[in-house]
Amino acid sequence: MLATPLKGVSKFEEGITGIVNPLSENQTGNCLFIFPNPSIKQTAILFPNKGTYALYITNMMGKTLKQFFVSGEKTIIQTENMESGIYLISLKGLSSSIMFHGKLIIKK
Repeated sequence: MLATPLKGVSKFEEGITGIVNPLSENQTGNCLFIFPNPSIKQTAILFPNKGTYALYITNMMGKTLKQFFVSGEKTIIQTENMESGIYLISLKGLSSSIMFHGKLIIKK
């Protein structure tokens, strides 16, 4: 059950919380649910809609570090080999032009 006790914080499963992190207040409909965030070893990304997507991880300089295809409702990303910092996650639907965005924080 998805509950929202505080603005920007969502409860996904018992004992697991994450940040609903739109890049701006105007993009709340196109945001991703990323948890745990900050991440140390791995993080889950819950997609707004079930589908097939191209997922991009870029650093704050705009360089794409990882790019791969995902499908379903969520994916798990291994972050243990990534440096501490802030990364942008972009998800583009393969059958539509819809883009979803989120911010991932890696903390070691």
